Amino acid sequence: MDFIKSLREIDRTDVPRAGGKGASLGELAKMGVPVPTGFVVLASTFEQFFKETDVNTEVDAMWKRINIKDNESIEESSEIIRNLILAKQFPEKIAGEISSAFDKLRVSLFV
Repeated sequence: MDFIKSLREIDRTDVPRAGGKGASLGELAKMGVPVPTGFVVLASTFEQFFKETDVNTEVDAMWKRINIKDNESIEESSEIIRNLILAKQFPEKIAGEISSAFDKLRVSLFV
């Protein structure tokens, strides 16, 4: 599974999986506009992270407790969800692919 894509591999058709900013940068790169070398972590990576760490079960439980009419409840729940996600170990496949992409960026900076 691909967790990342180079900016040069994406375009405006990739908004759902690469996000608006990433897809726009990819589109600009394809048009020949100077765009820094970079990559996008795809939306499917987030989904895979949730699946492999089983954090979705905990997050779903939090969603059920949120009172959407109470800003304080939303803020507290958001903080708890963020901490649940941050406490999880990145799956090796995902971490490896992102790390490899960063390594390629470093190499291109010094060439």
